[in-house]
Amino acid sequence: ATDYTSIPFWGETDCDYYVVPSEEVGKEFIRAGIPQEKLLPFGIPVAPAYAQETDREEAVGKIEEELPEGRKLKPGKIYLIVGGSMGAGNLEKLAREVRKRNGEESELAVICGNNEKIREQLEKRFAEDETVSVIGYTDQMPLYMAAADIVYTKPGGLTSTETAVAGKSLIHTFPIPGCETENRKFFASHGMCMYAHSPLALAKVGVKLLNSPEIQEKMKKAQHRHV
Repeated sequence: ATDYTSIPFWGETDCDYYVVPSEEVGKEFIRAGIPQEKLLPFGIPVAPAYAQETDREEAVGKIEEELPEGRKLKPGKIYLIVGGSMGAGNLEKLAREVRKRNGEESELAVICGNNEKIREQLEKRFAEDETVSVIGYTDQMPLYMAAADIVYTKPGGLTSTETAVAGKSLIHTFPIPGCETENRKFFASHGMCMYAHSPLALAKVGVKLLNSPEIQEKMKKAQHRHV
């Protein structure tokens, strides 16, 4: 299971075992009629690269090769906005608000996935802003995570887990109703993320989190404990 909840489909299956995110989430599978002895609370698997401690400057240097021509990321205050493979989550408005609230002392990298339309919109919107880098599909997400201070992403189970394994300050954006709503609820209830309900509010949360090392450290410890 790659979400922090049991979807109705699981109760209709007859697998030998079910690998679930945690014993707590496993209780939902039991309520769905799946025997406890079939549950393996091993967590959600992610690529080992997310768990590696990569030097930030080294990570920035490696990803610069796929940044738009003339763009560079300076190690420091880096916001990473991830739209998933579909570029979902009102990326343009969120990027605009984050950029507006943080000024030129911060860098912003936006991952659009395969959504060429939103990528073109963002490239046009930030054509004159050297502090914003727009990236399409990438297979270097562990490096972007290593370089970032703050990660914005919709609460998909896998991306959220990758961010937590990387030990990064996580802000959940707008969930696709259903599993992602439950994922956000799980992460928030365990202190592993922050979230808000509008692009402006999300940008303000990012500023608060970036300037609160004690909150970041508390979140990182919660991620290590629960994921």
